[in-house]
Amino acid sequence: MGVVGQAINWQKTRRRISGASWLADMSALKKTLALCRTCVWKMPWRWEAKFCYEELRQFHGVGVCDRCRNELSVALYQSTATDYWVKCERDRRWSAETRARDRAFVVVDRRRVLA
Repeated sequence: MGVVGQAINWQKTRRRISGASWLADMSALKKTLALCRTCVWKMPWRWEAKFCYEELRQFHGVGVCDRCRNELSVALYQSTATDYWVKCERDRRWSAETRARDRAFVVVDRRRVLA
């Protein structure tokens, strides 16, 4: 027992996992994160840009926060380093271009009032 105790530094191995290392592990796995508002405020500075995450603005709801494990109102954050994200961005860009083209064809005539 004495030899093993000297070989392993227990102070290093019992260290608590910090928020930054937890986030690095999740970003390495390219997982979608569900975070409550208080945990978003506690995240490192510019964490979305550093770890390639972006908030999915259309998905909000009540769920379990991945950081604090409380059931609260959460927002989803998705990794932008995946093929799925690239396809979604391409589709979003195409739909925005289509909407812009459709708006250009609309004739605006303020004299006509539809009842």
